[in-house]
Parts: sequence; structure tokens; C-alpha cells
Amino acid sequence: YDLTSAGAVSIPPVVNVWEGGKLKAALKGHSGTVSCIAASPEGDKIYSGSWDKSIRVWERGSLSPLHTLQGHAQAVWALL
Repeated sequence: YDLTSAGAVSIPPVVNVWEGGKLKAALKGHSGTVSCIAASPEGDKIYSGSWDKSIRVWERGSLSPLHTLQGHAQAVWALL
């Protein structure tokens, strides 16, 4: 997979999942610009951080949302 993000006033904040040069899915759920993306070491989860002060966890196989981690004081800029 290649992962990209997009977000602006006129474009909903999404995590775009690409496979073989084709858009496979657009993961929606953040209310602010997606500022960082990471994958788990095992490759079974996708993490996205956002200006909405949350981190979302997605299951890589089904691309379904697993968890939303809230409570950050500021926008999430990096996932380590």
C-alpha cells in the first residue's frame, strides 16, 4: 500500500489508500486535516493523526476503523 492524505476547507479530510497505482479506499472520520500517517510494525494497522487532535486506528485488511484516540491538547503532527 501507498498512503496519502488530503484535507482542505473544500475537501473532506481523508486517508487515501492506494494499491497498484489505483485508489483502493478513502478512509473518512477526521474532522480536521490529516497531518501524519503510520503503519504498525506488523503491517496490520494504519494510524492517522489530525489537526482535530485525534489519532484514528484502522484495520489494514478491511480498512475499517478500530479506535479513535482523543484527548490531545494540540493537533497531532507526528506518529512514532
